[in-house]
Amino acid sequence: MIPSSLVRYNRIKGCLEDTTTPVYLQFVVYISTTLTPFIKLFQKDEPLVHILHDKANELTRICLRLFLKAEVVAEKEGAALHAIDCDKGNNWLQSRDMEIGSRTKRTLAVLPDDKKKINCTPGYKKVVESDGQIPEGPSAT
Repeated sequence: MIPSSLVRYNRIKGCLEDTTTPVYLQFVVYISTTLTPFIKLFQKDEPLVHILHDKANELTRICLRLFLKAEVVAEKEGAALHAIDCDKGNNWLQSRDMEIGSRTKRTLAVLPDDKKKINCTPGYKKVVESDGQIPEGPSAT
């Protein structure tokens, strides 16, 4: 096996052996219902760049409100939305109030207590940091 294939194999093997993987997968299934309308909207043949900023901000707020307090997210847009500190514990909802989907909750419930603290923010951070920040909108220069 070539080195990159071996690395990939070991990563996949590790995920399959990890008891938290089904929880992550159930959450992906749950969140896909939120992402699908956005994806379908922007797969149309007509130009939609004029609504991209608003829809991207709306989608980001919806996703953040799944685990952050509504007053933290509020109606922020662009840089203000990007500046929200997702690592700050005071910004988080109580775990019982987080919207992760009923199947995710059932899958999580069967895990031992030491496996129930799953880190949610790296995925969000990676998405946001991959592009630096959410643009300010059509009027920004």
